[in-house]
Amino acid sequence: MPVDGDTAKLDYVVVRPRSDADLTELGRLVDLVHRRDGYPAHAFDDFRDFLVSRHALAAWVADSNSEIVGHVALHTRSSQEVMRIGRHVTGLGDEQLAAVARLLVSPTARHNGVGRALLETATAHAWELGRRPILDVQATLTAAINLYESVGWLLAGTAQISLPDGRLLPERVYLSPIAPRTASV
Repeated sequence: MPVDGDTAKLDYVVVRPRSDADLTELGRLVDLVHRRDGYPAHAFDDFRDFLVSRHALAAWVADSNSEIVGHVALHTRSSQEVMRIGRHVTGLGDEQLAAVARLLVSPTARHNGVGRALLETATAHAWELGRRPILDVQATLTAAINLYESVGWLLAGTAQISLPDGRLLPERVYLSPIAPRTASV
């Protein structure tokens, strides 16, 4: 794999369910993305605290040549403000929404469709569960915003999220494109 900042052409990428054995390598990936992009906005003593949530419905990793190059999770909830926007715009209750969360891609694997594959996996799973996918993203992460908008996610509103250190983080809240014909929500 190239050094930080360089992008490599990947031979293949497999999206698979995340296992506990992946957490150490994922911790290094979260640290790398945090240092490079400022995501997540809040530094964690143990990045497993960022990755593992009691609100998780499922989580996946992107694997290329036995190296983890990305991650995404699907949660039952996001922050109160994000869920309020989701309820307001869709008319659905919290139990009918699912938050795409913790989406990150190694800087060395970007522009290979990894983020898109992870996003599609989480989105499809949400619809299979009968939930409308939503997500929130830091307003400064233009590459992520460009990805979401390029695949049809709709801006539902903006929010200010309070971080543990007291800072306010401006975020954009998105709704997934309309459900596939087989989805019930």
